[in-house]
Amino acid sequence: MEELRQYSYKSNRRNNMNISVIIPTLNRPQVLQETLESVSKQLKLPFEVIIIDQSDSEETGTVCKEFHFVKYYHNNFKSSTHARNIGIRESKGDIIVFIDDDVELLPGYFEYVLESFQAKPEAIAFCGNVINSKPFRGLNNVIRKAFLFDHSSDDMTILPNFLATSFTKNPSDYREVFWMTGCNFCVKKSALQQVMFDEKLIKYALAEDRDFSYRLSKQGKIYFNPHMKLIHKVADVSRISSRKKVFMIFVHQLYLTKKNLGWSFKNKSAYWWNIAGRLLFAFISSCSFRKNAVDNLRNHFLAFGFVINHKEEILCGDLSSFHKFLLS
Repeated sequence: MEELRQYSYKSNRRNNMNISVIIPTLNRPQVLQETLESVSKQLKLPFEVIIIDQSDSEETGTVCKEFHFVKYYHNNFKSSTHARNIGIRESKGDIIVFIDDDVELLPGYFEYVLESFQAKPEAIAFCGNVINSKPFRGLNNVIRKAFLFDHSSDDMTILPNFLATSFTKNPSDYREVFWMTGCNFCVKKSALQQVMFDEKLIKYALAEDRDFSYRLSKQGKIYFNPHMKLIHKVADVSRISSRKKVFMIFVHQLYLTKKNLGWSFKNKSAYWWNIAGRLLFAFISSCSFRKNAVDNLRNHFLAFGFVINHKEEILCGDLSSFHKFLLS
């Protein structure tokens, strides 16, 4: 392990770029261990792997001691945006790689990270290939497109309600994009002097990656690299409740649309049209009378009521009422 680490360090020096990896984690010691094992199997290791642990026990810290390349930090406040910003401030690398705690890196990952910036020196960031993600297809994709949900297309652009499109078929070479998926991307450290993660988005912080990368795209070019491959396992452990996730969808989408795109007639119409679609689909699903579907409908209407009651403060960037709900 140590021999590989030293080899990687020298190799990165020859490329004049060191890599720091930032991984926030919360109550997933076994899942994180698998992720770190996939890092340790790489031929070229990063200069450092920074773990920001928000767990309630010391088990994650114990796991991290098994890996010599890990720098471990503990943060009591549970927020992926806070954790990523801590990692940025503590990092020493020229390139910052952001991955989740439930991924498996495929061989050659860090070589491809370095090659990305050599191939496209004008780029400030790259989005990688999550090989087990499935595009929306057929009628499902048509319906999602009609109601302005995330859907598949020929590019990766941002919709007027701040949802996004992703590739129907991943390109075989570099392609410029305007947002990056949070479990697999890398950024030049120098670009992070002006753009950090929005700490108003707490806990699971849904869409933090989209917000961060969209703002980053205003600073320079972002590309998709199909060779930076990993598997996202999407672990079920330590996720927020389905009720709070529905509220988060409604609130964050409203907040981020106004923040990044403005609250024009086009954008507000796109937002409310999508919300109508969410309520419609929740109602159709509830007709099965399954308990989880009925509960989901109730959560959707409660979330709708919440954004109606707190719309003005959310549009002004005040998420304090929503934070109280999330932390309750």
